[in-house]
Amino acid sequence: MGWKESGVDDVLCQKPDKRSIITYVSQFIRAFGESPPVEEPNVYAEFLEWLSHAYKLDLVNSEQGVGAIYSLLAQNLLESLQMYFRLRREFIEYRSVFNTIMATKLNFTVEELTEIQERWEIVRRNLEAAAASAEKRLPKPYSTLSAWTVTGQTIINTPLNLPSEDPHKCLTMLQKMISEHNRHFIEMAAKQEELGQAIETGGLGGRPVAAEYVEPLRVRMAALAEEAPLKLATLKVLHAHYTVLAYLYDLEVKMNLWRWVLVALGSTGTSWDRVHVT
Repeated sequence: MGWKESGVDDVLCQKPDKRSIITYVSQFIRAFGESPPVEEPNVYAEFLEWLSHAYKLDLVNSEQGVGAIYSLLAQNLLESLQMYFRLRREFIEYRSVFNTIMATKLNFTVEELTEIQERWEIVRRNLEAAAASAEKRLPKPYSTLSAWTVTGQTIINTPLNLPSEDPHKCLTMLQKMISEHNRHFIEMAAKQEELGQAIETGGLGGRPVAAEYVEPLRVRMAALAEEAPLKLATLKVLHAHYTVLAYLYDLEVKMNLWRWVLVALGSTGTSWDRVHVT
């Protein structure tokens, strides 16, 4: 058409012509018009597909399970180790997705949420049972370090089933969790050092143990060292949150009491000045 592109100055004058305004608006729409909507991917589909298979794996009793790792008749040692490590790695990777689902409870029915939580707990218990079952056959101190690690994993993975309707009860539960957490993990550094020395010098009596046999324990303890501070930080944040809620709850109780007093005074015709507060 031979028209030059309009600029801001063409439409900010006192009497811009209609053609300049129409041209400027059309240029703006072409340049900054709405982009086509981007379809949001189903971020949970992959997790649910993984969970539907993972919870069926029996790592302890299966011929492919970690329970066979220390058997003298086991011919698939490498495959068993790889299976355990793969499932453990995937479990850790999907933990944030699981926590998001449980926290938001969006896009899922109550029945679906219950099923997801049950399957997740099955996977967690299977992983812990597989590791503990295998490590019981190791000489000391590996077996005792394994028992300590299992206890630590239980503390880390204990679900936070806090009664939202009672902030004071939540505070009591959180204080107990924090105390239990600190009491156990105060030995974290010492246990890691003990394991490191055992790997270098051997178990009780200097009995050498192949590195691949103690690798699951080393990995679990290293993961525990990373997860423990995060869990403690979460507990402390929740404790601060419920401290505020408990304060607001107490304040609301007192305000309701004063409202009741005022209503009672109004119904009896008693003057506030005549009320003696002790």
